Amino acid sequence: MPTGLNAATLIGDKVTIEPYAVLRSCRVENKCIVGARSVLCEGSVMETESILAPNSVVPPARRIPSGELWGGNPAKFIRKLTANEVGQEVSGHTGWGVAARTIHSLCGAGGVAGTELPVQPMR
Repeated sequence: MPTGLNAATLIGDKVTIEPYAVLRSCRVENKCIVGARSVLCEGSVMETESILAPNSVVPPARRIPSGELWGGNPAKFIRKLTANEVGQEVSGHTGWGVAARTIHSLCGAGGVAGTELPVQPMR
């Protein structure tokens, strides 16, 4: 059954998608972080330099504005990113540990859903 939503998944430059995240017919713009085990449903959009916390679910057709941190199930606005947080090139570093530490610092030690992410030391 046609939904009118684009069936393609579009991913921009310098995007970090952590392990076990699921992206379904959505758009993730440049310099975004998608937390581990998160789900972006059909027609959802993450605008440039936005962050989705681990274990979050973005409902169909929901838009996460640029420069904001969202999380939860369903995902909701948590707070604006600070000037220091906006523009960090997390995906430019090696390993998932940098992105995990960044998300942990933004969401608190347990993340939004209270689940710890394993952070491996960088070598």
